[in-house]
Amino acid sequence: MYELAAISAQERHTDRAATLRQWIHEGAAQYVLNLVADGRLSIGRAAELLSSSVYDLYHLAES
Repeated sequence: MYELAAISAQERHTDRAATLRQWIHEGAAQYVLNLVADGRLSIGRAAELLSSSVYDLYHLAES
């Protein structure tokens, strides 16, 4: 995993720690979107948990 993070960091011109943080955030966002899709979490609460706006979550769900 660390080697993969190093490769990704090099491509993004950042460090490995920043790449790992980005992956964690992306995974958390996907998990929250799945909870919303399953009806287990409201879109408003999801936005709050991700420190994001409802609009941003709709945009993220479309991509």
